[in-house]
Amino acid sequence: MKARIKDGNIDGRQALALLMVATSAKVFLLFPRVMVNAAATAGWLLVLISALLAGTLVLVLAKLLAAMGGDYSLEEVAEARLGPGGGLVAGVTLSLLFLADVALTARQFSEALITAVLPETPISVVTAVLFLVALYGAYLGIEALSRVAWLLVPWIGMGVVLGGVLVFPYTRPEQIFPLLGNGLDVLVTRGITGTGFFMELLLILVIRPFLRQPGQTTVVALSATALAGMAMAGVVAQYIMVFPVPTADTVTFPLLQMIRLVFLGRFTQRVEAAYIFVWVITGMLKMGIVLYASALLLARGLGLPVFRPLLFALTLLAFAVSFVPDSMVQAFEWDAFTLRERGWVVGYILPLVLLGMALLARGIGRKGGRVR
Repeated sequence: MKARIKDGNIDGRQALALLMVATSAKVFLLFPRVMVNAAATAGWLLVLISALLAGTLVLVLAKLLAAMGGDYSLEEVAEARLGPGGGLVAGVTLSLLFLADVALTARQFSEALITAVLPETPISVVTAVLFLVALYGAYLGIEALSRVAWLLVPWIGMGVVLGGVLVFPYTRPEQIFPLLGNGLDVLVTRGITGTGFFMELLLILVIRPFLRQPGQTTVVALSATALAGMAMAGVVAQYIMVFPVPTADTVTFPLLQMIRLVFLGRFTQRVEAAYIFVWVITGMLKMGIVLYASALLLARGLGLPVFRPLLFALTLLAFAVSFVPDSMVQAFEWDAFTLRERGWVVGYILPLVLLGMALLARGIGRKGGRVR
């Protein structure tokens, strides 16, 4: 096995924070609307089903990876057991998936910012700022990203909870019925395809070598699935209770529109302005995490001892790709219906196939030394 890329060490709590930010940041965008469109009043239940299925798949992958022994990542196992081609396929394919995630996330967050507070600012300027901050975070590495995530997750969580409390007077609990929405068959079918919305959980297979205790991989993955799933389901449930299904299926930025309903008196208006900071910070941090993972995967797949030189090229590529969609609606459709509902097949099945083949292969390459 080639020399390994070293980029510091993180503990289980920091890894958990990374996964939660990367997975749940989409709730600030069009995710609630997608769930309502798919399952009507059962959108919140659809989130839980998709999270359960995604968590199960990641658990299986983590167990298979642990069976190899040591603190290997997915690409390292594929390379050691299946040869350089295995590592190349795993690294490049997953790198491209995450890079597409970064590009489409950037486009949607840029559109949200322009719609909410910067209507006169060119979208290229807003997008460039988001990418520059994400690039800086990714360049600093896993330790910096994880520490920032660990510091910010409680504040982000409190912001979302406070927003839910402020919006509570506008909720109508009866709007969440019927509980099964369009039917159990729809829930199961869309729940399977919806596992792609939790594809960021695969990051645990990428950052596993950086965990101080690799044995925590399973616990971290399951905890992130449970916490992110419940938080996202809670937001979707309240969204349904605030906006009836026919209306909820047409709102452009669900969470922003809910916060705009808050009125605390004559001298306390436009509360959503404070929440813009939460959304922007969350979006940039999520972009930094996923951009970092994309560069790391590509470097490992190509057998490179360092990943940072790749960050600049990948950032420029993602910036260009973010403008390929003609509009925010098309970017949303590519994200929700192409990357998520179809890309999950590659995201989950490819690692399963590679690890299955690796288990059948004999031996494992010698663990290489760590280099920067």
